[in-house]
Amino acid sequence: WSVKLDGKAFDDFFKVNYLLRGLVVPSGKHTIEMEFHPNSFYEGEVISKTFSSVLLILFLLGTIWFFWKEGLPDVTHMQEIIIEQKPKKANLLMKTGKK
Repeated sequence: WSVKLDGKAFDDFFKVNYLLRGLVVPSGKHTIEMEFHPNSFYEGEVISKTFSSVLLILFLLGTIWFFWKEGLPDVTHMQEIIIEQKPKKANLLMKTGKK
């Protein structure tokens, strides 16, 4: 926690009811700013973004490597292959006598 009283750092604050924060303020009109900046949150954010980036880069490199090695699939004849395979399978089953 960091507290500012009228724009100046104010270190005299304490826990109230185990959850809230309280401070003693002199009488008069004042501006109080309380900010919560946990280091663990920001460290976790950096770690999360770093490993997400690493995983994304590895996925992209793996995809590029796979298509570079295997080549792009020829999808123009995909329908013909499916139609040709069905009769072959049916003929094979009829020859063996199995259902």
